[in-house]
Amino acid sequence: MAWIGWQADIPSQPNQHALLAPVVPGVSGPAREEFLYDHMRSPATSTLSWPIADPSSLSVTVRAKWDAPREKPPGLAIRATGPNTVEITRPETGFDAGALYEVTYIARDPAVLGLGFAATRDVVSFLRHDPTSANPLAARGYAQRAIGFGVSQSGRFLRDFLYLGFNEDLAGKPVFEGLMPHIAGGRRIASNYRFGQNGRNARHPQDPAWQADLFPFTYQTLLDPLSGKRDGLMVRCRATNTCPRVIQTDSEHEWWASRASLLVTDLQGNHLDLPADVRAYMIAGSPHFAAPGDRMKTVPTMSLPVNPMHGGMPMRALLTAMQGWITTGAEPPASRVPMRAHGTLVDAADAVRRDIPGLPYTAIHTGASYTDPTVFPPKLLGMYPVFVPRADNDGMSIAGIRMLPLAVPRATYTGWNPRAPGYGAGTLFPLQGAVIPFAATRAEREAAKDPRLSIAERYADNAAYVNAVRAAAAQMVAERLLLPQDAERAIEAAQQDRLSQLR
Repeated sequence: MAWIGWQADIPSQPNQHALLAPVVPGVSGPAREEFLYDHMRSPATSTLSWPIADPSSLSVTVRAKWDAPREKPPGLAIRATGPNTVEITRPETGFDAGALYEVTYIARDPAVLGLGFAATRDVVSFLRHDPTSANPLAARGYAQRAIGFGVSQSGRFLRDFLYLGFNEDLAGKPVFEGLMPHIAGGRRIASNYRFGQNGRNARHPQDPAWQADLFPFTYQTLLDPLSGKRDGLMVRCRATNTCPRVIQTDSEHEWWASRASLLVTDLQGNHLDLPADVRAYMIAGSPHFAAPGDRMKTVPTMSLPVNPMHGGMPMRALLTAMQGWITTGAEPPASRVPMRAHGTLVDAADAVRRDIPGLPYTAIHTGASYTDPTVFPPKLLGMYPVFVPRADNDGMSIAGIRMLPLAVPRATYTGWNPRAPGYGAGTLFPLQGAVIPFAATRAEREAAKDPRLSIAERYADNAAYVNAVRAAAAQMVAERLLLPQDAERAIEAAQQDRLSQLR
């Protein structure tokens, strides 16, 4: 396993690999940033992505969410406190802790961020083919095949790595036989731009007009009706016969917040089949990330208890499937995602029932915009259709990989969690999902007018619950979505009443 630091706008330090890329001195240009603080302290301090060329160019506006007008109310001010640090004095009234502060300025000395793609390509090619003693694998017969795996920001990086043609090395050989972007949604990354921002990943309710959210979104080649362009993530590798096999995995959160439906729809919103060498999987009921062994908890910024679902078990099975795909040709399981053709990918207004106590659903999700980047800030020109997963009667997604806490449930797990009052209510909290336990008994649920069956109505006793887990685990193993070792762990956890991770 090789960890490759590709990002050139962060420092390289313990537990954080980075790339030391050349800086182009004397070059300046417009830049903008957006900050959401989730607190009410004033002044608020922030670090900009790039050094400030001219402090007098600093400007700040505030708005409740991205589609509200930018405002400069009395009391709002900004000043530079260092080469790339600022202090924002916030207005005394009118905006809560979830307000968006947009800073524009003239930046200087950009790093050549796009070299991260070349560095990744060249490190992998070196490890696979260099015959000298400098290569630690040279004496071991080299690596016959390679899988590129990236999570979240690095997953978006891998999608752009593929799109920009970097899966072909300088000798014309494929770099990765398998590519596994994880929790990237329909996004790419703002690396191949002057004054780009690798970490910029607009989240609801933030401005979607960033380079990470540009067409193309999917692996098929499509015509974009808004721009008139025809493109796809695999156009370049198809031309050079260097395409990897791709397994893209996403949490359910990406289907609410990162436009993941654009993987499997055309740009008019119709069903789209993926290419034969691409699979896509949604891990239903999961947040963007939760740590292994996490527990249900409440936090003041979110309306609902926080979803503790960790996606490690299906990810291990799919990594095993990828290894088989590129070594023996054994195809992985069929894609498991919501689809328009199946009726499981729908308009947000129709996705989730609205009568579950404690689960307020208002169809909040992040859209996909087409903008004019030649003006500053970019101008919104149109929107692409975006859809979300349809839920069952318990409020959980029907489609996708339904891990055991969903297949044998004792609570409702979602990939979305609204912001709490005072923190931008009416929008989504980034990266998180929610969990709402079932009532213990029929009497309890009827008193609460809860349409979801109680735990007692579902399972006669804990032995019945464990047997249901055992049967569901066996089914997932048969479908190659769960490794036998993980099935054993899950059954043991159910026996110890730990599977739901609620206590």
